[in-house]
Amino acid sequence: MRRLLRQWLGFLWQEKKYWLAPLIVAVLILAGLVFLTQGPPPLSPFMYSVK
Repeated sequence: MRRLLRQWLGFLWQEKKYWLAPLIVAVLILAGLVFLTQGPPPLSPFMYSVK
């Protein structure tokens, strides 16, 4: 895992794509929050249900 992170950061540094790092970190954090929450399925607030 550490090696992958090091290679990814090296790629960003070499290709001058610094702006991608915060974007990818934010997307990973949001994905973790969605899929690791307990309770109903993550997509349930977006589903239309009639009661």
